[in-house]
Amino acid sequence: MAETSSRAVHLAAMTLADQLVELQARDMTITLRGLKDQDDERIGDIEILARYVQAPEAAKENASEAAKPKATAQLEWSHTLGGGERMSYAAAEEAVAALGEGWRLPSIQELLSIVDYTRSEPAIDIERFPDTKSGAYWTSTTCAWAPRAAWIVSFHGGDANGYRRDDGDAVVRAVRSLPAGQ
Repeated sequence: MAETSSRAVHLAAMTLADQLVELQARDMTITLRGLKDQDDERIGDIEILARYVQAPEAAKENASEAAKPKATAQLEWSHTLGGGERMSYAAAEEAVAALGEGWRLPSIQELLSIVDYTRSEPAIDIERFPDTKSGAYWTSTTCAWAPRAAWIVSFHGGDANGYRRDDGDAVVRAVRSLPAGQ
């Protein structure tokens, strides 16, 4: 259900973008009602106000370069921990701490930076990350709408969703920042 909800939000955003390109001068509001978490519990509604703004030509030319994640060049990634088995958030934190100083759970932005949307099952470069499972991986990022939940990134298709920390299970990969120049 979580992947379905995430895909529905993604499809709604893509539809919105297509409609804005066609309209090119209007505001638009999309309301998504009855969003649910992975346990099929209602978590609320989302209202999106989108405003089309024509970007200057220089900004258009640099948009794709600016959108590329910069984090991977300065991060060192661990292998998938725990033999690739799903574990609780608390167990994930313990597994990361056992690696030693500097290792931590990645933020959602960091974990999304290694998703490869040209691949699926897993949606990642398997030469660089050969032990990646096609499932959900924990992040350290708290969900704004549910303080007991953390964002996960699914390498099945590269989508993200919220999992409750107290009873959700996901796979874990650690990250640490490298000093500049390494």
